[in-house]
Amino acid sequence: MKRQPKPTYTIPAEQAWAAAQAAFRINGNRYVKINDGENARPNKEIMLEILTQTPEQIVEQDHELAEACRQRLGSEISLRLLKGQELGEWHQIQARICTLETITTAYDLAVLASFPNSYNKTLARDQVQDRLRECEDVAVGAGRVNLSVEVVDCFYSRQWDCWYTRAIDQANRAVTFAYREQVKPGTSLDIIGTVKGFDNRISRLNRVRVLEQEAVA
Repeated sequence: MKRQPKPTYTIPAEQAWAAAQAAFRINGNRYVKINDGENARPNKEIMLEILTQTPEQIVEQDHELAEACRQRLGSEISLRLLKGQELGEWHQIQARICTLETITTAYDLAVLASFPNSYNKTLARDQVQDRLRECEDVAVGAGRVNLSVEVVDCFYSRQWDCWYTRAIDQANRAVTFAYREQVKPGTSLDIIGTVKGFDNRISRLNRVRVLEQEAVA
């Protein structure tokens, strides 16, 4: 069977970025991939429909957010390069697409459909960093400590097979510790742990045991 040629496009980048943002908004500020198993259309599919059939679904806010998204993701690449960091495969793709003036391939459109979600995650990380910078520049204590904290973020380490959690106690002091399961930001925890170090306004705890957990509403 003769292989079908891949579709090609000639879409101004500004319009493509805005369509990606519109698809993200229409999907409830979620990014859904093909075969995700969710009861929602993939963002790529919505984005292509907007670009080829219903461009009127793009509103002014989509253009504004798309421009902010493009600038922020592009600046992240520039910052990595200024720091002398080597770009991985994903960041190389991100850097290339951020500089395009015209989108011509289905692959680039599919990648671009995910960028609003990447931008939202970046803004969420910014908020966490801002909150941690406002914490007191003092350790939570020495040795074994008992704390009531609110989780501000939690991420998985494949290397160590655990969830690294950052939280703030009632005295506005930050802590970080490893835990066996994910804890949703906003969750309140009563914990016991051992202070192993302190730097950058964060006390590092180990041997943490959760005494009580109150889920975020």
